[in-house]
Amino acid sequence: MHLLQSLALVTASLTLAIAQQSTPPANIYDTLAAHANNQTTTQGQTYGAFFGLVQRISDIGNPLKQGNKNRTLFAPTDDAFRKLNDSDPNGYQGLVNNTQLLTNVLKYHLLADNQYFDPTRVSSYRGFYGTELGKGQVVRADISGGRTTLTNGVNSSSTVGEIPASNGVIYGIDSVLVPPYGLNRTLASKDSTSELQTLLQQANLTNKADSLQYVTIFAPNNAAVQALRSSGANLSIAVVTTTIDLHIVPRVLYSTELPQTNNPVNVSTAAPGLNITVSKSGNDISVSGPGNQSPARVVEADILFAGGVIHVIDKVLLPNVNSNGTVQGVQGGAASQPNTAVDPKLPEDNTAQGPITGGGDVNNVRDVRNADSLRGLGGNGNGNSNSNSNGAGRAVVSSFGAVVAMAVTMIALL
Repeated sequence: MHLLQSLALVTASLTLAIAQQSTPPANIYDTLAAHANNQTTTQGQTYGAFFGLVQRISDIGNPLKQGNKNRTLFAPTDDAFRKLNDSDPNGYQGLVNNTQLLTNVLKYHLLADNQYFDPTRVSSYRGFYGTELGKGQVVRADISGGRTTLTNGVNSSSTVGEIPASNGVIYGIDSVLVPPYGLNRTLASKDSTSELQTLLQQANLTNKADSLQYVTIFAPNNAAVQALRSSGANLSIAVVTTTIDLHIVPRVLYSTELPQTNNPVNVSTAAPGLNITVSKSGNDISVSGPGNQSPARVVEADILFAGGVIHVIDKVLLPNVNSNGTVQGVQGGAASQPNTAVDPKLPEDNTAQGPITGGGDVNNVRDVRNADSLRGLGGNGNGNSNSNSNGAGRAVVSSFGAVVAMAVTMIALL
C-alpha cells in the first residue's frame, strides 16, 4: 500500500514537473512585467524602470501583448537607468516628462520579427536592423569576442541576457540606446571629425547639414581637413562645390555593402556625372576621387546619424581640375549612370536584415529605407545605385555643397 502511494506521489510530481516545463512562455509584455516585479530574474537583472516607461506608451505596450507578430525588444536593465542618471541626473525623468522623446526612444529599442544575437554561433559579425522608429533609423549589432554590442556608432550597449517570450524575444542590455543624432551633433560627438563640424558651424550650416536624408557621408577626419587648409590652395567655388559633393553618396551604404573583394567599384555621388572608386585591400577599405593620386582609407566605418551613415576617411576626396580651373567630367544636368553597380551582390529590396545565419561574417545586409524616401533624393526607389538623380532630392544635396563652397571661400577671406 505504501509502495503504491509512493509511486502515485512520484507520478504526480513527474506530471507536475513535465507540465511546468511544457508551459509556453508569456508574451513579451507579461514576461517583462514578471521581471520588473522580481518574480523572475535572468542573471540577476531586473527591468522595473524600463517596464514603467513601456506602460506609459500604449503604442509600445499593446503590440508587445499581441501574438500575431513576433518582435525583438532590447530592454535596458535597472542598472542601465542608474548609469543613465549618473551621467544625466534628469535622464529618466526627462523621458517621463517628454512623451514624444520617450516614444522615439522606446521604438528604437524594438525590432520587427525575431532577431537572434547569439555570440556562440558566429565569431565575427556586423549587421544593421530596422527599428520600429522607422524613418530609416537602424541599430548596429556587432558580435566579436563572444560578446554582442548594439550601437548607433556613437553610444553603445552590450546584451546581458536573453529572455524568450511567446511572441518574440527580449534582450537585456546594460545601457539605454539613443536614436542617432543629426549630422552636426554626430560629427561634434566624435573627436576625429570635430574639425569638419567646426567648419559647418563657422559657415552657419548646421541646420542645412541636418536636413540631409538617406545619404552616405565620407567624412574627412581632422588631419585631412587640416592638411587641406594648410595647403593654401586657391580653389574656385565650383571646385569646392564639387569637392564637397564627392563626399556625399545619395543612398545609404553600410560597410557591409561596400566591396568585399579586391575588385574596385564605382559609386555615383552628389557631384553630377562624377563617381568615386571604392576598393578593398586586406581589411582596409579605400576610397578615391577622380583627382586623388593616392586613395583615402576608411579609418572608422558605420557611424549612424539621423540621415544615414558616416564613414570617416583620412584624406579629402578630390576632383580632376582643368588648367582653367574648371572640373573635369561634371555635367550641368542629371548625374551620369555609374560605370558599374555598387555591388552585384547587393539586394534590391528594402527589407531589414533577417536573423544571423552562417558561421562567419554576413554581408547580405538590407537597406532599410523607405522606397518613397529614396525617390525624394532623385532615385528610382528600388535600392539600386543606378539612379536617375535629377530630382528635387539631388538639388537639395548639391545645393548643400554649393552653400558650403561659398561659406568656405568667405571664411578663407577673413
